[in-house]
Amino acid sequence: MSSPALAANLVFLKRFDPQLVRLGTLAERYFKDDPCTCLIKLRQYGELLAQLTAAFVGDLLWTSGAATVAALGASQCHRQCPSV
Repeated sequence: MSSPALAANLVFLKRFDPQLVRLGTLAERYFKDDPCTCLIKLRQYGELLAQLTAAFVGDLLWTSGAATVAALGASQCHRQCPSV
């Protein structure tokens, strides 16, 4: 599979993580032709974005699977963010 052309509206994410651009571009590419694959790419995009956000906050060690939910619930992240 050749590299897809980067979506112009996602290129700004490249400075944060090139994988965000790749997953977003693939999701856009598969939107009409293969909606299931599009959803998988969007899920991967969301998971990576959550990992990068948690790493940016700095007090959450990212784990996988069910431990992720427990780690998110146990983190102090919500106390560092202002209430809306």
